[in-house]
Amino acid sequence: MPKEPTSRSHYYNDNRYMCRLERVIDGDTVHLHVDLGLRVCRDVYLRLADIDTPEMRGGDEISRTRALAAKQALEGMLAVTRGSTVHKLLVRIRKGKSFDRWVGVLIIRSEDTKEDVVVNNWMVEQKHAVAVAP
Repeated sequence: MPKEPTSRSHYYNDNRYMCRLERVIDGDTVHLHVDLGLRVCRDVYLRLADIDTPEMRGGDEISRTRALAAKQALEGMLAVTRGSTVHKLLVRIRKGKSFDRWVGVLIIRSEDTKEDVVVNNWMVEQKHAVAVAP
């Protein structure tokens, strides 16, 4: 998967926005409160781009167990951003909608180390998701 370029400004002109996690729906879908700037915010459902995780509904017991593990891993990874002044959550919208969800990339930016973690890539590295062609 390609690495996301890093930029240090608060708002971005390449469809990157500060956001707050509302809840994790499953291993590849989250509900976000996105700050669009100028006191304009919007709640969106975001499908993580270029990855696929097992579905929570349907399938066999093993698939549902893997789906729950993926959801819990994503919740744990994003928990560091809740109420944090050091870790910021950013979203970069990559494509149009998929099943009434925006498609994009989640990024956790660490203000102390100035490093970014692309959550989509992390899910694949941790083997909770598989990479799919864009």
